[in-house]
Amino acid sequence: MRFDLTPQERRLVFGAALMILCGYLLVEAGSRFLPVSTLDLDSLDREFVRLRQALPAVAADSLIAPEPPPKVALNQASAEELDGLPGIGPAKAAAILELRSQSGGRFGALEDLLQVKGIGPATLERMRPRLTLNRSAIVGDSTVKVQRIQE
Repeated sequence: MRFDLTPQERRLVFGAALMILCGYLLVEAGSRFLPVSTLDLDSLDREFVRLRQALPAVAADSLIAPEPPPKVALNQASAEELDGLPGIGPAKAAAILELRSQSGGRFGALEDLLQVKGIGPATLERMRPRLTLNRSAIVGDSTVKVQRIQE
């Protein structure tokens, strides 16, 4: 029985036979160097269970989206709360409190922070998502979120 194959078909058949031979040789060589016990599925199952128990339990909700950091009420915040804002350290927190006391204990707008030495437009923009003027605005935001969830 004679097969009439084109040169391209012959190369394809030769390549497939070569791949099969290489696979066979790799399996044979691997079986000589790998102990059989490492290929035991029961040991793999035990190792999986051990690793699973070693990992801390993670709530499914925490994998979806992290909880946003709490907002800071600029007109009522303490130095420690201000110090937690991005780009604000103890010195800038003290300067913010000093400016707040000089302006009658209240800021009229978040942009008033630009008067503090070391706070520029870029720093203000990094802090803006974490800032609000008053605590009532924070309560108002959470009320809106609760109403949306209940609907």
